[in-house]
Amino acid sequence: MSGRRLSKNQTLLGRYGDGGSSNRAEWGRWRIIKGHSSLDMWVPEKSAAERNSVYDKFPIKYGSAPAYGVYYPSRYGIPSQKYLYDNTTRMGTGPCWNNYFAGSYLTPGGCPSGFTDLGVTNTSLKFDVEVAATQSRKAGVLHNNPMWMFFIENGWGCTASYPWTGISIRQCRMTAQNVSGYR
Repeated sequence: MSGRRLSKNQTLLGRYGDGGSSNRAEWGRWRIIKGHSSLDMWVPEKSAAERNSVYDKFPIKYGSAPAYGVYYPSRYGIPSQKYLYDNTTRMGTGPCWNNYFAGSYLTPGGCPSGFTDLGVTNTSLKFDVEVAATQSRKAGVLHNNPMWMFFIENGWGCTASYPWTGISIRQCRMTAQNVSGYR
């Protein structure tokens, strides 16, 4: 068995479990795990079964009083930068239009606790939900692709006959000290 030992306040970014949605392959798979007590915590990560166990059975989620560790779930991670993202998104008024986006942008909600707010970007785009679903069924992160970033959060978009919308994305990021050996 291989894995990682976390001491108090050490953090580990990893991709665990099978995700939470068949259309969104990366949705909910990523975690930052943080050692919380003076006791070291072992995080197994060699086999798929060990990673799934971490995903399914890790005892404490953020917001509660942890005994050994705490984890921060999110939508996706970028291991090369040690970043975990849990963005908030919102479609503009309309929300879907047939020729171009003619509505107003709406501000998405704030970042979850523990995540840094990187600000809001507004983008007008042609957003056919079938195209978005095809993109997202692929494993891998398409960070900075507004259509993918909206779809990974929400799982829906516009139809082919009314494909235009305005999307607002608040990027919310957390940084880990270490990255899991498995990505």
